[in-house]
Amino acid sequence: MTEFPRYIRMDRTQYNDLLEPIVKERKSPFYKLPRTGVYLVSAALGYKNKASKKIQSSIDVRLFTQLSKEEKWAIFSIAISEAGTTDILLNGDKTVQIVEEYANGGVQILYDKLFKGDLSYKLENEIIKIIEKAKI
Repeated sequence: MTEFPRYIRMDRTQYNDLLEPIVKERKSPFYKLPRTGVYLVSAALGYKNKASKKIQSSIDVRLFTQLSKEEKWAIFSIAISEAGTTDILLNGDKTVQIVEEYANGGVQILYDKLFKGDLSYKLENEIIKIIEKAKI
């Protein structure tokens, strides 16, 4: 059985400067929503926009074992799509690293769209669909 890292992580600066305001600002559609959901939306946006960013100094976002089945499959889907093969799932560290780097890059896109006036109707619907599908 494949072993996965203990936590899903994000760069500490990205987490503090971008993800936290997304869930703490009243004007954000993610206000008071679970950070894991914002993390996965960020990963999806990062993947869609090929915005992968390496982690410099990490902070733990959530225990991998506490992720729901749907959340794990969102992670697996991004990793499989990026790797082009299900064999990526045999390497738990690499699987999670792919998604961590996309979440790390995608959170900047999400932040900019939410707080810099670039939130379009299309993106808003896209985010809602991602949330509903993943049951976040």
